[in-house]
Amino acid sequence: MERLIYLDNAATTKTAPEVVEAMLPYFTEYYGNASSIYSLGRESKEAMTKARAAIAGVLGAKENEIYFTAGGSEADNWALKATAEAYASKGKHIITTKIEHHAILHTCQYLEKQGFEVTYLDVDEFGVVKLSELEKAIRPDTILISVMFANNEIGTIQPIKEIGEIAHKHGIKVFIDNTFATPYNTTSLDLGVDAVIHSLTKYIGGHGDLLGGAVISNDEQFLRECRLGTLMHFGSVMAPFTAFLVCCGLKTLGVRMKQYNESALKIAKWLEANPKIETVRYPFLESNPQYAIAKKQMKGGGGMISFDVAGGLEAGKKFINSLKLCTLAVSLGDTETLVEQAAAMTHTMIPKEIREAAGITDGMIRM
Repeated sequence: MERLIYLDNAATTKTAPEVVEAMLPYFTEYYGNASSIYSLGRESKEAMTKARAAIAGVLGAKENEIYFTAGGSEADNWALKATAEAYASKGKHIITTKIEHHAILHTCQYLEKQGFEVTYLDVDEFGVVKLSELEKAIRPDTILISVMFANNEIGTIQPIKEIGEIAHKHGIKVFIDNTFATPYNTTSLDLGVDAVIHSLTKYIGGHGDLLGGAVISNDEQFLRECRLGTLMHFGSVMAPFTAFLVCCGLKTLGVRMKQYNESALKIAKWLEANPKIETVRYPFLESNPQYAIAKKQMKGGGGMISFDVAGGLEAGKKFINSLKLCTLAVSLGDTETLVEQAAAMTHTMIPKEIREAAGITDGMIRM
């Protein structure tokens, strides 16, 4: 009996036997065989491998020292959880600050329910970690210090090298989230930290078309312990197509960050000279209290500015609603200029006194 095959969706078109013979290898040996280099599984793995190589290249890390997650917050989340689980036998004390990103604070609250103890450090009036207080907070059972390179709302730049030196003197691991500075402006591993977290959703992806995160360590054995202990079994996993988009974004990271740095500084200077703006926070403004730290640790100031509109909450809303060239959104690192008013959007559920203690005023705008 003659074999026939139908290749269209409606299954109405007969295909000649010679065409069938020519096509069968692509359904079997080439594309249908899971061990073939042409299989979808292999292509997916190749996309992940290329993304690891690309990230490793810009960060000065090794490919096997990178773990991908399905989102930026998940990278912070699982880096903390995996380290806590992997090092629980050595201690159950973690140090962070009161003004960290919610992904870090929420994870710390979860770990407290699992029997870990967390010290939330106060910061100075500009949001900077007090090194003397950090030293006092360290205990024999402290296993990790986690801070953001730049604060998510007010952009405070932390003295990463000094924090790392204090931690390593006591044999403690140091994590930083370096999403804001990006690998273009700061190669964080060179500052002596043990692991760097990046939200690939932001500047590295750069086009608002992906959700992803990465945990990078210069200690392969340390990351292996975290991966085998927790990440492999419970961690969120990046999709291969997302890895492909990460590679696309990385191709233009340098030219985009150069323009971000230039444009943000011009806008920050213009805002600073405007009488309707009370305070402008941008790392490379000479008036910024962290200017010296920023110049020491960064090649450029990045693309994030925060500022306080005179008149508080309603004035901030009026400012936001009057913008013509910006998009109202809570993300960052896109090709569009994104703005948000924390007190009226992301932080509405947080009591005013707690917001203001973290430097988030009613009229604060993040651009």
